[in-house]
Amino acid sequence: VILLLDTLIAAGHPHQGTTLDISVRAAASLASYYLRQKDRVGLVSYGGVCTWIQPSSGQQQWYRILDALLAARTHFSYHSKDITLIPPRVLPPGALIFVLTSLLDRRIETALNDLVARAFQLVMVVVSPVYAMGSRHFEGESRLWRLETEANLHKFHSLGVPIILQDAENPLTHLHEALTRRQVWRRGKSL
Repeated sequence: VILLLDTLIAAGHPHQGTTLDISVRAAASLASYYLRQKDRVGLVSYGGVCTWIQPSSGQQQWYRILDALLAARTHFSYHSKDITLIPPRVLPPGALIFVLTSLLDRRIETALNDLVARAFQLVMVVVSPVYAMGSRHFEGESRLWRLETEANLHKFHSLGVPIILQDAENPLTHLHEALTRRQVWRRGKSL
């Protein structure tokens, strides 16, 4: 299992939580869940600066991932790293990749298209910036973001990529529901 954390941009208030903060919490939950299942888990922070932790299992891996998640920051850059430069030992063939993103920067879509073309199984966890920005009372913004996001995700959905929209008051609700249902995402589906 690889956790791909989008660090290109974060929306929200630093004191109240940003989309990156929510994504970090979701990544920590996923890492904890899959490490308890004895799976190998790795982490890729994709942004202006691209860092990674090679997949492994055990308690020591849990602490490595937590340290990296605590250090996760956005780094302003007009250029993002090419996902193909990440070594195969970090993105092994047949890996299940959880993509944690707000889709606010189009450069993440280029990386995701490359991963889909290389036949990786993706599960997208899309974090709503509306709730991170503290505008919970403006239903119009929420609808607009959802419409734009659904239009952007149509291609991925048509390729069979499972998508979890995190747009509730508790941003991890849908992810928690999927994990407690023990939803299994198939690997190796030809795209």
